[in-house]
Amino acid sequence: MRFIFLAALLTLPVWTTGVLAKAPHVDPVSDPDHFGAPDKILFWTPEQQVASYRNIDKIFPTRAKGYEDLSDFYSATGRLDEARDMLTKAQLLEPNNLDLTLSLIDLDIKAGKYSESEQALADLLTGAGTARERVRICVRQVNLAVLQGRPDDVIDRLEAFHEAGLESLNPLQANIVYSLMLPVVSMTGRPAEALSRLAEVKSRIPAPYTGLAGVGEAWAYADLGQVSEASASLAAAVSVVESFKFETFRPTIALVEGMIAEAAGDLDAAISYFRDATDKAIQVEPIYRLRLARALRLVGEEDEAMAVLEEALKVEPAHPEYQLELAHLQYKRGDLVQANKHLSVALTAWAEAGPEYLPAREARELATLLETS
Repeated sequence: MRFIFLAALLTLPVWTTGVLAKAPHVDPVSDPDHFGAPDKILFWTPEQQVASYRNIDKIFPTRAKGYEDLSDFYSATGRLDEARDMLTKAQLLEPNNLDLTLSLIDLDIKAGKYSESEQALADLLTGAGTARERVRICVRQVNLAVLQGRPDDVIDRLEAFHEAGLESLNPLQANIVYSLMLPVVSMTGRPAEALSRLAEVKSRIPAPYTGLAGVGEAWAYADLGQVSEASASLAAAVSVVESFKFETFRPTIALVEGMIAEAAGDLDAAISYFRDATDKAIQVEPIYRLRLARALRLVGEEDEAMAVLEEALKVEPAHPEYQLELAHLQYKRGDLVQANKHLSVALTAWAEAGPEYLPAREARELATLLETS
């Protein structure tokens, strides 16, 4: 699972975007009619890209990268069992490939196998040979701690991530990436601490890039309900993004604009921003759909909220916040059996959540309602 703030660094190749966008419109039966010549891969048409991605294990049967790319395709389209099959094939060709191991752990996290994933990541970190390897491992440890609502572990893993980043990137890059990761501290219930850490790292980001820290600041201020401060911080970030044409930041900016609108009580505007974030994203991150579904539920658009979540579950079937939202929707519909089923998944994931983690508190309150219904 990737963080929205690392989309520019940890995303699929750019040409994959065309593949994912076009894939539903090409009939798999006619794939052989669209195959491109392997030595002319850079010049393939979108139709050839679609066909080749679905059959890359046949075109390049002895290259692990082909299986890995096909796994990415399957994973992004919710075909998780097929994604795992492709990675297993790739590992037979390159058993010591860290990327393949991490991708398998990503699938385990999506499936809710948190304990196994945590142990596997800890073992990998112990044996990591380079700072770049530690960065790739630590970012997943951060993600796992966020999913489980454990703020102390989030901060601990985030510091390890930053330390490895300073060793493997230049200081400017490392500090910018760290600043863009710091909203995870706010997400797990500590917005004030996120702001404190942002102020410290911001002092180490020279002009003209200083304003990029405003993305994280705006997020934390929105979580605190401080709308004017959030707006001012985001405006500083937008100025840098527009000056340098950092287009990959656009979905994140739209997301935070939605959060600010929601904090101001304008749910209709928030929904519009969350839709915009989803539409602009190269790869739709869980939080985009989560925020959209939640806002739709709050304005009474329950059918659409359910549709958003059902689509999201294809890619992240065990995501605890999706499960919480589904529990809310089923409760409102009067289906207490399904509500309890979804809520149980969320509560299991949050068994060790910190007391300040709001989704876990919300889940426990809903559990109490269900017990008395």
